[in-house]
Amino acid sequence: MIVMKQTIQIDQLMLTRAHCPSGWTKIKSAGETIGMIETIKLLDDLPRLLNRPLTDHEQQAVIDLAPRLLRMAA
Repeated sequence: MIVMKQTIQIDQLMLTRAHCPSGWTKIKSAGETIGMIETIKLLDDLPRLLNRPLTDHEQQAVIDLAPRLLRMAA
């Protein structure tokens, strides 16, 4: 069974797939939506948004947010 989380928090950003079009992830800061990223591009784009590389734990959390999409891309 694959368990999919609906939201994760990395630094000041909250990522959620709830109430998003298929294939997209919403990025929030301070409770406000600041944009959306294609889910398949999260692992590439998040380090640029955060201005630092993702830790192994953060990478796994992002993959768990959309396991089918991101595991197929790896």
